Amino acid sequence: MFVLGRAYYSHPSVLLMLKEAFHGLRIHANPEACIYGFKELLAGWTVMNQLKQIKARTLIMAGNDDFQFPPEHQKELQVGILGAELHLLNGAGHNAHIEQPGKVVDCIRRFLGNG
Repeated sequence: MFVLGRAYYSHPSVLLMLKEAFHGLRIHANPEACIYGFKELLAGWTVMNQLKQIKARTLIMAGNDDFQFPPEHQKELQVGILGAELHLLNGAGHNAHIEQPGKVVDCIRRFLGNG
């Protein structure tokens, strides 16, 4: 769990990994189902060619250390969605909302306040 924690968090800790493990048990997480879904059910699926259809104000927020969906992917979304605002959180991984909840909330508040 701690090794895999690096895939989701910029700075995983033992306490954080224990909380995640407990949460996974409580919700009956099934990693095999996720692996099957991503590998088989979503193989070749993309919406990248449809991003120009998004007309709503869009905030794209991600951790700068997210290796599952790295900043390059977020930049592709920003280019594809006209007027999209991109905010990358330094020192955060895939679960930036858990690692830096205050910064995430502040970013959302700023975004919503600019409309």
